[in-house]
Amino acid sequence: MPSPYVTTCLYSSVKNISDVAKKFPCLPPHGVELGVGEEVTVFGNILEAINRGDRSGRKHMDSFEAALREGFLEIRNTPSPIFEDEVTDDVQMIVTQSGSLALANPCWETSISV
Repeated sequence: MPSPYVTTCLYSSVKNISDVAKKFPCLPPHGVELGVGEEVTVFGNILEAINRGDRSGRKHMDSFEAALREGFLEIRNTPSPIFEDEVTDDVQMIVTQSGSLALANPCWETSISV
């Protein structure tokens, strides 16, 4: 049975903003081909997912950075910072609301109807 809680705030999305379909070997898990305007979503922070902590990590990071600089890829979102108020024990995250930064409850505290 699927979880009734939303976890979308724990993912990163990257979009192909070039004018051609392109293979991006740096994108996890083993390279991804993205059509024009197509996005890929990965769990966690995209930079950590690309680095992977293995011997190819630096090569993948350099390739990803070049794709960003050259206007092939765009980071659409990453997980927001999550903070705990040590006095109230409340956990909140930074979000954007109508173009401004705000605090909100983490996404996993929101349930969906199943």
